[in-house]
Amino acid sequence: MQTKSSKPLKPLKPITDYALAIIARREHSTTELRRKLAQKGYPKTEVAELLAQFTERNYLNDTRYAQARARTRAEGSKWGQGRIKQELAQNGIEKSTTAEALDVVSEHHDWFAAATNLLRRRFPKPLPTWQDLDPGPNKQDALKDLQKEKARRLNFLLRRGFSMQQALHALGITENEVSA
Repeated sequence: MQTKSSKPLKPLKPITDYALAIIARREHSTTELRRKLAQKGYPKTEVAELLAQFTERNYLNDTRYAQARARTRAEGSKWGQGRIKQELAQNGIEKSTTAEALDVVSEHHDWFAAATNLLRRRFPKPLPTWQDLDPGPNKQDALKDLQKEKARRLNFLLRRGFSMQQALHALGITENEVSA
């Protein structure tokens, strides 16, 4: 009986073939490709040489990656700028490159509308206004529940990377109401 651990290891594909197969699917940052090649078990020296070659040939371009990723994330996955910045930083993109990519995306993307649309999809039932609450003895409890629901929706948008201003706009809350 042969166990899994005694099974012979599959030989690695040539590093260039494996890396080209990865970047043929979508743009990758240099850090992201380095991580994938290291996880597969390729030696660090070969990985470094390959990354230098790919960068020189413009197969890898962190600026191009940042712009493509920011555009995809803004349009496709309903993320705000903060969450996109976080992902790009995790993939080794410099802050200046990230800012540049987000500036390009922001020229054609309405973050306020994106936050509002996301909120409506996630919470289709609108928030009641304080005028809609029963004037009876349980009004204080109803007000607390309303505040909790507002906070829940606000936190949802903030976790997705939208700014406080964008989240408040999506909730229909003015900054005056927050400070009052």
